[in-house]
Amino acid sequence: MGNLIFRRGKEFYCNLENEIAQARQEILINVYSFQYDAIGKRFVEILKKKLDEGVAVRVILDGLGSRHDGKEVADMLKACGGDVCVFRPRKKYLRRHPVMFCRRDHARIFLIDRKLLGMGGICIGEVYDERQDLAALIPIADAGPVVSYFNDLWTLAGNRNNGGFTPQNLEWLPWVAPAIQMLVSTPIKKEQAIYRWAMEHIRSARERIVIVSAWFLPTIELVHALCSAEERGVLITIITPSHTDKRWYDDFRGAAISKLLKKNIAWYGADEYFHQKYFFVDDDWCLGSANFDMISMNRDYELNLCGCGGTVLEELKANFRALVRGSESIRRVKMNRLVRFLERAAYPIFEMFIVTQR
Repeated sequence: MGNLIFRRGKEFYCNLENEIAQARQEILINVYSFQYDAIGKRFVEILKKKLDEGVAVRVILDGLGSRHDGKEVADMLKACGGDVCVFRPRKKYLRRHPVMFCRRDHARIFLIDRKLLGMGGICIGEVYDERQDLAALIPIADAGPVVSYFNDLWTLAGNRNNGGFTPQNLEWLPWVAPAIQMLVSTPIKKEQAIYRWAMEHIRSARERIVIVSAWFLPTIELVHALCSAEERGVLITIITPSHTDKRWYDDFRGAAISKLLKKNIAWYGADEYFHQKYFFVDDDWCLGSANFDMISMNRDYELNLCGCGGTVLEELKANFRALVRGSESIRRVKMNRLVRFLERAAYPIFEMFIVTQR
């Protein structure tokens, strides 16, 4: 099986279910959202069957992303012998640790027999079935780093500390497959490998930068790096949904987008809301759960993969071209002067809070 990228949940689920059905030893799942709807129930039944066959099943679901702290899913799987952990459940965690509660487990991991890794932006639930998103199923040679990250998230689920991950840096990133490396991001600055990858590659970009992100709220440092790249003659294209499901966010992101538009950086707004998150710089690509957003890259627990060229890059380029065809070129962010002033003043304050509250 080669690298496979899927653009809708229904495509991903079909392949994922087939792979789970062939599992013989272990299934590890970590998702931000595991809903107990028709699709969630279907996956619960599949996992229950694997438990009956003697396959070990461990599941982590985020307490904020899953309805009722994922109680229905957890209860059903535990009753059949599965191990289920809720990452910082709302009812128990919000009041006691309000700052730590905001640092969510946003990573996606579907690891089957430590040989096949599913990752990206798709979780488990009906909302992901038809929505434009990206997920990948990739055969891996070394599952050790993924298992280690999964175990760290398991330990952190009800723990108030930031974690103790192995520090990541651009000189050493774990190889999980030929020509594919693993990037993780956590609230600890030295472990924010996804952010550092973006900064390093934007600063050294020669020809092209493409950013596709459902949520787009970059740090001021990233905005300056993009503007500097444009001044060097690098062609930069950013695609986001025209509108998210949170109007306040759409208004707030205008402060960063306005600055980029003044530098003639191209921004496209997709009419159909999408949930994709990837970026590529020249021939280097990065794909995973992290949005191009200070919250994702600096506060949450995320998992991306990165590489150079190959099948993945060709798939991402094709997806990018399809998004452009279904998007409108935005030349100006419409805001009244007072709102614009307030947003520009609040932006660095918001960033300081997000980035420093580790």
